[in-house]
Amino acid sequence: MSSSNKNNTKSLIQYFTRIDDKEVTHIQNNFYVFFLSYIFSSLCFYCFFGNPETLGRCVLIITVQCFLDLLLCKNEMVLHHICVIAMSSFMYIHNLQNIRLQLLTLIGTETSTIFFTARSVIKEIEDILINEKKYDETLVKKSFEKQLLTVDYLFASTFFITRIYLYSKNLIFNNEFNEYMMTNYTNTTQSFLHFYGANYLLYFLNVYWGLIITKKLFKSVKDSPIFHPKYVQSIIRYTYFIQNAIVLWSYTPFKYTIYYLDLYGNMCLSCSSYYFHNSIYEKLKLLEKERTTEDLPVSTIDVDRLDNDIIPHYTNDIIFIQMRMMFSIFVNFNPLQILYKNSIVYMSEEALFLYKVGLFMMSYSFMNCVFGLYNYLKFILTLKMNNVVFPYFHDKTNVVTTSVIIGMTMASTLAVVLYNTDDFQIRNSLFVVSVILTLMMYTQPFYQVSYLVTHIFLIYQTKLFCDANIFTNNGYFNEHALVEI
Repeated sequence: MSSSNKNNTKSLIQYFTRIDDKEVTHIQNNFYVFFLSYIFSSLCFYCFFGNPETLGRCVLIITVQCFLDLLLCKNEMVLHHICVIAMSSFMYIHNLQNIRLQLLTLIGTETSTIFFTARSVIKEIEDILINEKKYDETLVKKSFEKQLLTVDYLFASTFFITRIYLYSKNLIFNNEFNEYMMTNYTNTTQSFLHFYGANYLLYFLNVYWGLIITKKLFKSVKDSPIFHPKYVQSIIRYTYFIQNAIVLWSYTPFKYTIYYLDLYGNMCLSCSSYYFHNSIYEKLKLLEKERTTEDLPVSTIDVDRLDNDIIPHYTNDIIFIQMRMMFSIFVNFNPLQILYKNSIVYMSEEALFLYKVGLFMMSYSFMNCVFGLYNYLKFILTLKMNNVVFPYFHDKTNVVTTSVIIGMTMASTLAVVLYNTDDFQIRNSLFVVSVILTLMMYTQPFYQVSYLVTHIFLIYQTKLFCDANIFTNNGYFNEHALVEI
C-alpha cells in the first residue's frame, strides 16, 4: 500500500534532496503502477499454468517494491514495509513455495493498493487541472467526486476482505498452517521471532488501519438518534452479566474448586460495571430532562467521570477490574495445583524451575496490579481535588495516563496466562484479541458506541481466559510436571 504524504514529516529521500511531497507522490504512483501491473499479470499466469515459482517471484517483486518505497514513505508505512521485507525474506530463505494459500493471501493484500494508488492518481490529476487555472476549482472537484467516492468504497471493501478477513483466516487463525510452520520452520526462538514477529506486526498494523477506516465510515452516522449515549449505556450496564453465564458454562462441572474464585471475580466486576454504567445512564437522563443536551449533536454529548454521582461507582469499578485480573492470574497458575496429586518434593528439576518462574511471574503481576490500582486511584483523586473534568466519551488529555496505567496491569496479567498456557491456539487467540482490544480503545472507531463494542470483545476474551485456565489446570502439573514414583 502506498503512503500518504499529507503531513509535516519527511520521507527519507527528502532529507537528501529538495523534492516536495507532490513530486514524491508522483514518483510513487508511477512505480506502483509498474509493480502492480507485473504482480497481477504474474497472478494471471499462475492461474493458467499453476507454476508455484510464479508466486515466489510475486513475493520477490513486492519485497523490491517495499524496499524502494522505504525511501519515499513516511510514518507507519516504514514499519509496514519492514514487516513485509522480513516475512518475504523468511519465505525466500526457506523456499516456502508449498504454502500456496498463504502466499496468495499475502500477494492478494496488494488488491487494496490498486484503489489506494488510483485515488492518489485521481487527486494528482485534479491538482494539475486546478493549478493550470483553466478550469473552475469547484467544477473540477465536483467532476471527480463520484470517481473518488467509488474508489474509496472499493478500497475499503478490498482492504477488509484481503487484509483483515482473509489474512485472519489463512495466516493468523489457521491452526493447520501454524502447526506446520512451528513443526518445520519456526521451531527455534530466532526463526519464530523472525516470522511471527513480522506476521503479527503486519496484521496488527492492518487492523489499526482498518479501525481508522471504520472510524471514517462510521462518522457519517455517529449522530444518528439510535446511537445516543443514553441508549448505549442502557445496554452496556448489562453486558458484563453475560460474562457470568460464559464463565459458568465454561467451568461446569467445576472440576477444580479454584474455578469458583474466577466466577466470584467476574460476578463482582459485573455488579461494579452495572452500577458505574447505570450512574452514567442516570446522569444522561438527567441532562436530557434538564434539556442541557437538547441542541447538541448526539456524538458530542458527554458526562464527567468525576461527577459526585459517578466517581464512587467509577472507583469501585477500577478496584474490581484489578481484583478480577488478580483472580484470573491465580486461577490460571494455581500454585495449589501441586497439592492435588503429590508434594513439591517429587517434582522434576525442570518442572520445579518452571513452577518457580511461574510463581515469580504471578507475584510480580500481583504487585503490578496493586501498584497500578494505587497510582490510578491517586491519579483520579488528584484530578477531582483540582476540579479537572474527566470526560467519559471524549477524553483526549488523560487518555494516555489511563492507557499506560491500566495497560501495564493488563499486559502483566496476559503475560502470565500466555506463559502458563502451552496451547498455541488459545495463546494465539487470546493475544490477538487483547491487542485488537487495545487498538480499539485507542482509536475509538465507533465514537460513543466504541465502549459497547469493546465490552462485546471483552466477553469473548473472558471465554478465552476460561479456556486457558481449564487447559493449565488439567495438564500443567498433573500430566507433565510430576516425576513418577
